[in-house]
Amino acid sequence: MRAGYQRTFLTATVVALTAVAAMGIVAVFADLGDTGMKILATALMVAAAGIVSLASATAKSHRHGLTANGHAGMWAAGLGLAGALALLWGEDAVGDWEWLARTVACLGVVAVAAPHSGLLAIARLRPHMEWARVTTWAATGILTGTLILLFLTDMDAGVAAEKTIAVTAIVVAFGTITIPILHRVSGLSDMSGAVVTVSAKSISLGCPRCGKQHELPLGDSECPSCGLLFKVEISENRCQCGYPKYGLPTTVCPECGRDST
Repeated sequence: MRAGYQRTFLTATVVALTAVAAMGIVAVFADLGDTGMKILATALMVAAAGIVSLASATAKSHRHGLTANGHAGMWAAGLGLAGALALLWGEDAVGDWEWLARTVACLGVVAVAAPHSGLLAIARLRPHMEWARVTTWAATGILTGTLILLFLTDMDAGVAAEKTIAVTAIVVAFGTITIPILHRVSGLSDMSGAVVTVSAKSISLGCPRCGKQHELPLGDSECPSCGLLFKVEISENRCQCGYPKYGLPTTVCPECGRDST
């Protein structure tokens, strides 16, 4: 189910991209001038922020995604957009805002890295393929930390930092391409909502206060005799991949191959 904020980000992104396209067409036939170029840059920034925010919202709302990464990505995108617009439209009035430019650059890195890692968590991989995801996460963390350190300090990148950025960027690109392929090869589906071994909507139980037997619905209810409140919940024992363990002749999940012992 798509959350409201996802629809908001999607709408904002579509509107911004439409504005960018329109401004681009106008720029072909007319001289936009400085103000026109700033408007075009603003639309591009809003579109970029909308895309990463939408990715962050997806990572946040998906049951296998990383909620913290989703929040971090959305906050970084919003604050980065505000700072970038302040730099774009307020440079003449304020002057040198080097500290803000450094901050915006760091926020931009986080806005991309956070949802990227969160979306990688959604992929359904078999246990022996998890190395690809872990390696990509590690490379993303190193690349993000290195870039932020360079943006926040006056330290010269140097050969070591350049090689670190190049190597980790290659690993991240490799993982970004490979993990969706491994997801497809794994052939795992989200079984948690598709396979149900218990379909009861009520349960028969004895009230611990009055001792009378009643048929009570799942969820919140009360004893018809004495008014004792109940909160009835049932859940199935499932593997990490969502496959139900009920009736399995072995401890090894037939869906993902994990051993639940």
